[in-house]
Amino acid sequence: MSKMDRKHIHLEKRQHKWLKQAAKARGVPQAEIIREAIDLYIASQTARAARAKQKRAGPANAKSTSARRPSHQAPKPPTPATPRADTPSKWRGDDPNEERLRQIERLTAGG
Repeated sequence: MSKMDRKHIHLEKRQHKWLKQAAKARGVPQAEIIREAIDLYIASQTARAARAKQKRAGPANAKSTSARRPSHQAPKPPTPATPRADTPSKWRGDDPNEERLRQIERLTAGG
């Protein structure tokens, strides 16, 4: 067995009662139950970190984000491509380059 470090912990009454019963039922020291619980916690956190890293990286051969979306989630509504009708446009026309095109026409026609 590897070298052990001593730790002093405080448990709630319900935690202590459960720990005492679990250790007695298994015939092992309470410390063994605590060490196993910590090992399980470490394993779950390591797995969670790996899943998060994989999720950030995404599948290597995915063509779209919808392939990565779990089937239990509803698809997100599409983002509107144009501003809403009740939002005033900052452009003078439909084409943002329209004013620049007019300037070029004036320059070339006058020259």
